[in-house]
Amino acid sequence: MRPASPEETIDYLRSQLHKSGDVIPGWPENVRAIGPDGTLFLGIDEKNRLYWDGKPIEIQRRLKFSRLQIIGALVVGIATLIGGLGTGLNEGFDFGCKVHWWTQGCSR
Repeated sequence: MRPASPEETIDYLRSQLHKSGDVIPGWPENVRAIGPDGTLFLGIDEKNRLYWDGKPIEIQRRLKFSRLQIIGALVVGIATLIGGLGTGLNEGFDFGCKVHWWTQGCSR
């Protein structure tokens, strides 16, 4: 009998990985713990990206707002902009009075 090739060994480990594995109480039924042999399938590249069985692990969660949330964010943004401009104009006018760039409208 010949010894198993590295590819046959990996294929055997892959088949065992999905058969075995402890189900942890409180976890979803389809999620299993990784045993010592299962960590063989984890890898990392030079940019510290994580791989499982040679495939990159990617997590994407898109943020979606409802129309009401978008309208609310726009209202808050516009109000913040108007408030900032008003405060800036007021402070600029006070500064102009203090350095005597203008005198009309300034308190004495």
